[in-house]
Amino acid sequence: MEKWIEKIKDILKEAHRLILDSMKESLTIETKSNRRDLVTQVDKNVQKFITNQLETLFVNHKVVGEESYTGSIDLNGHVWIVDPIDGTANFVKQQKDYGILLSYYNDGIGQLGFILDGNTGDIYVAIKDQGVFVNDKRIDIKQNLSLKDSLISVSVEGLFIRNYGQKISSKAFGIRYKGAAVQDGLMVINGQTGAFLALQSGPWDFAAHIVFAKELGLKCLKLDGSNRQANDHGFCVFGQEEVCRELLEIVKGIDNENC
Repeated sequence: MEKWIEKIKDILKEAHRLILDSMKESLTIETKSNRRDLVTQVDKNVQKFITNQLETLFVNHKVVGEESYTGSIDLNGHVWIVDPIDGTANFVKQQKDYGILLSYYNDGIGQLGFILDGNTGDIYVAIKDQGVFVNDKRIDIKQNLSLKDSLISVSVEGLFIRNYGQKISSKAFGIRYKGAAVQDGLMVINGQTGAFLALQSGPWDFAAHIVFAKELGLKCLKLDGSNRQANDHGFCVFGQEEVCRELLEIVKGIDNENC
């Protein structure tokens, strides 16, 4: 396992170099589901690079990337889930606040989670039953925060389309949002925020976070309060247990009022 981890970190470092080098070139930008859902040739090239590297290392493993996703992920066997550039809009518009997400599952159970912070190049690794490390240094976070003591990340859809913002801001210490699961997730992992709430998300957005949650004593939950699985879509709240519980109460209360 240790040899795997070092090789994968090298792959992620090289992928990050590809991203940085691309900033010197003109981007080819396309849209997917809407005009704000962007994909570039860099996303595609980085996904191809990571996929080829993983398939060379692990001949019998499946690799599923966001940019080649076909509608479902079978978690049987050895499966890697990759988001080559999470936060593509940030990458295009700001050239920061993006990153790479990668996770490894064996028969549906998360074994490894990797997050490369595009802002710093730092690599976070979650290892099943061994903990979480950033640049090989183990990290832990303060537990038992409550909503009133916490900064909360809430996606734009949650803030404005579903109008969760006013109620959450009145109960929480404050709201912050970076616009990418990788960066909003890292704020939770680093203990800077108590939770991150997203309405619209795919497997690639939270598959790695699920592994980090297990190792840090955090939660990664669906709207009904059950644990998020690596191939789930839609609503997700990722963070400290009590904070997640309080956020779900607020969200369900607002949704019930609007029925």
